[in-house]
Amino acid sequence: MDTINLYDKQFVAEIKLTENTWYIISGRPCENCDANINLYIFPKTPKLLSTGNLIKSNDNFSYPGEETDFIDEIITYEANTFYGKCLNEFDEVVVWVQRRLDDQENWIESAYMIELFNDKALPSKPELTQSLLDQIDEFFERGNCFEIEGISRYSEP
Repeated sequence: MDTINLYDKQFVAEIKLTENTWYIISGRPCENCDANINLYIFPKTPKLLSTGNLIKSNDNFSYPGEETDFIDEIITYEANTFYGKCLNEFDEVVVWVQRRLDDQENWIESAYMIELFNDKALPSKPELTQSLLDQIDEFFERGNCFEIEGISRYSEP
Protein backbone atom coordinates (compact mmCIF):
# COMPACT_ATOMS: atom_id res chain seq x y z
CA MET A 1 0.00 0.00 0.00
CA ASP A 2 2.92 2.34 0.65
CA THR A 3 3.92 2.24 -3.02
CA ILE A 4 0.60 3.70 -4.21
CA ASN A 5 0.95 7.45 -4.69
CA LEU A 6 -2.25 8.75 -3.07
CA TYR A 7 -3.13 11.20 -0.34
CA ASP A 8 -5.44 10.50 2.61
CA LYS A 9 -4.96 6.77 1.93
CA GLN A 10 -7.08 4.34 3.92
CA PHE A 11 -7.21 0.57 3.78
CA VAL A 12 -10.78 -0.50 2.93
CA ALA A 13 -10.66 -4.26 2.27
CA GLU A 14 -8.69 -7.18 0.94
CA ILE A 15 -9.80 -10.04 -1.25
CA LYS A 16 -7.64 -13.15 -0.95
CA LEU A 17 -7.39 -15.45 -3.95
CA THR A 18 -5.37 -18.65 -4.26
CA GLU A 19 -2.23 -16.98 -5.66
CA ASN A 20 -2.74 -13.26 -5.12
CA THR A 21 -4.50 -10.79 -2.87
CA TRP A 22 -6.29 -7.69 -4.11
CA TYR A 23 -6.56 -4.58 -1.98
CA ILE A 24 -9.23 -1.93 -2.01
CA ILE A 25 -8.00 1.39 -0.67
CA SER A 26 -9.42 4.87 -0.66
CA GLY A 27 -7.59 8.09 -1.35
CA ARG A 28 -7.28 11.12 -3.57
CA PRO A 29 -4.69 11.86 -6.27
CA CYS A 30 -3.57 15.20 -4.86
CA GLU A 31 -2.89 16.84 -1.52
CA ASN A 32 -5.12 19.72 -0.38
CA CYS A 33 -7.22 19.66 -3.55
CA ASP A 34 -10.90 19.48 -4.44
CA ALA A 35 -10.71 15.90 -5.73
CA ASN A 36 -13.07 13.50 -4.01
CA ILE A 37 -11.94 10.40 -2.20
CA ASN A 38 -12.21 7.43 -4.57
CA LEU A 39 -11.59 3.71 -4.42
CA TYR A 40 -8.51 2.11 -5.96
CA ILE A 41 -8.04 -1.62 -6.53
CA PHE A 42 -4.60 -3.19 -6.88
CA PRO A 43 -2.89 -6.56 -6.39
CA LYS A 44 -0.44 -7.46 -3.66
CA THR A 45 1.79 -9.16 -6.24
CA PRO A 46 1.64 -7.09 -9.46
CA LYS A 47 4.25 -9.29 -11.18
CA LEU A 48 1.53 -11.95 -11.53
CA LEU A 49 -0.58 -9.64 -13.69
CA SER A 50 -1.08 -10.72 -17.27
CA THR A 51 -1.34 -8.45 -20.27
CA GLY A 52 -5.08 -9.13 -20.11
CA ASN A 53 -5.42 -7.02 -16.98
CA LEU A 54 -7.73 -4.12 -17.81
CA ILE A 55 -7.55 -2.29 -14.47
CA LYS A 56 -4.50 -0.07 -13.95
CA SER A 57 -3.15 1.02 -10.56
CA ASN A 58 -4.14 4.65 -11.17
CA ASP A 59 -7.76 3.83 -12.17
CA ASN A 60 -10.19 5.17 -9.63
CA PHE A 61 -13.74 4.16 -8.85
CA SER A 62 -16.56 5.99 -7.12
CA TYR A 63 -16.69 5.72 -3.37
CA PRO A 64 -20.09 4.45 -2.22
CA GLY A 65 -22.57 6.77 -0.58
CA GLU A 66 -24.23 10.00 -1.66
CA GLU A 67 -22.80 12.78 -3.77
CA THR A 68 -24.43 16.21 -3.56
CA ASP A 69 -23.97 18.82 -6.28
CA PHE A 70 -21.80 21.57 -4.79
CA ILE A 71 -23.84 24.30 -6.56
CA ASP A 72 -27.46 23.07 -6.49
CA GLU A 73 -27.22 21.22 -3.15
CA ILE A 74 -29.17 18.24 -4.54
CA ILE A 75 -28.13 14.61 -4.41
CA THR A 76 -26.94 13.57 -7.87
CA TYR A 77 -25.39 10.14 -7.22
CA GLU A 78 -25.97 7.25 -4.81
CA ALA A 79 -24.18 3.92 -4.67
CA ASN A 80 -23.74 0.81 -2.59
CA THR A 81 -20.54 -1.14 -3.16
CA PHE A 82 -20.04 -4.81 -2.31
CA TYR A 83 -17.04 -7.11 -2.55
CA GLY A 84 -16.30 -10.81 -2.18
CA LYS A 85 -18.36 -13.74 -3.39
CA CYS A 86 -21.49 -11.74 -4.22
CA LEU A 87 -22.88 -13.32 -7.41
CA ASN A 88 -23.64 -16.89 -8.48
CA GLU A 89 -21.64 -16.95 -11.71
CA PHE A 90 -18.50 -15.19 -10.43
CA ASP A 91 -15.93 -15.98 -7.78
CA GLU A 92 -14.61 -12.69 -6.38
CA VAL A 93 -15.98 -9.32 -7.46
CA VAL A 94 -16.37 -5.72 -6.50
CA VAL A 95 -19.82 -4.53 -7.58
CA TRP A 96 -21.45 -1.09 -7.49
CA VAL A 97 -25.23 -0.77 -7.45
CA GLN A 98 -25.75 2.86 -8.31
CA ARG A 99 -28.06 5.55 -9.54
CA ARG A 100 -27.24 8.91 -11.06
CA LEU A 101 -29.41 11.93 -11.78
CA ASP A 102 -29.30 12.76 -15.50
CA ASP A 103 -29.70 16.19 -17.13
CA GLN A 104 -33.51 15.82 -17.22
CA GLU A 105 -33.49 15.03 -13.48
CA ASN A 106 -34.37 11.36 -14.02
CA TRP A 107 -32.66 8.71 -11.95
CA ILE A 108 -30.69 6.23 -14.05
CA GLU A 109 -29.96 2.97 -12.23
CA SER A 110 -27.04 0.74 -13.18
CA ALA A 111 -24.48 -1.74 -11.97
CA TYR A 112 -20.73 -1.84 -12.48
CA MET A 113 -18.56 -4.81 -11.63
CA ILE A 114 -14.90 -5.75 -11.48
CA GLU A 115 -14.20 -9.47 -11.53
CA LEU A 116 -10.94 -10.37 -9.79
CA PHE A 117 -8.56 -13.16 -10.78
CA ASN A 118 -5.03 -13.96 -9.61
CA ASP A 119 -3.56 -12.30 -12.72
CA LYS A 120 -6.15 -9.72 -13.80
CA ALA A 121 -9.17 -7.61 -12.98
CA LEU A 122 -11.89 -7.33 -15.60
CA PRO A 123 -14.53 -4.58 -15.56
CA SER A 124 -18.05 -5.06 -16.91
CA LYS A 125 -21.49 -3.51 -16.73
CA PRO A 126 -23.95 -6.26 -15.83
CA GLU A 127 -27.63 -5.55 -16.23
CA LEU A 128 -29.14 -4.30 -12.98
CA THR A 129 -31.90 -6.82 -12.37
CA GLN A 130 -33.82 -8.00 -9.35
CA SER A 131 -31.95 -11.29 -9.66
CA LEU A 132 -28.60 -9.51 -9.32
CA LEU A 133 -29.85 -7.66 -6.23
CA ASP A 134 -31.25 -10.87 -4.74
CA GLN A 135 -27.92 -12.67 -5.26
CA ILE A 136 -26.02 -9.87 -3.52
CA ASP A 137 -28.49 -9.99 -0.62
CA GLU A 138 -28.21 -13.79 -0.38
CA PHE A 139 -24.39 -13.84 -0.33
CA PHE A 140 -24.36 -10.88 2.06
CA GLU A 141 -26.62 -12.79 4.47
CA ARG A 142 -24.34 -15.84 4.21
CA GLY A 143 -21.31 -13.72 5.11
CA ASN A 144 -19.56 -14.17 1.76
CA CYS A 145 -20.27 -10.69 0.41
CA PHE A 146 -19.39 -7.51 2.27
CA GLU A 147 -20.51 -3.90 1.91
CA ILE A 148 -18.20 -0.89 1.96
CA GLU A 149 -19.76 1.74 4.17
CA GLY A 150 -20.73 4.81 2.16
CA ILE A 151 -19.87 8.44 2.80
CA SER A 152 -21.61 11.71 1.99
CA ARG A 153 -19.64 14.15 -0.12
CA TYR A 154 -20.00 17.07 -2.50
CA SER A 155 -19.27 16.84 -6.21
CA GLU A 156 -15.96 18.12 -7.45
CA PRO A 157 -16.03 21.72 -8.74
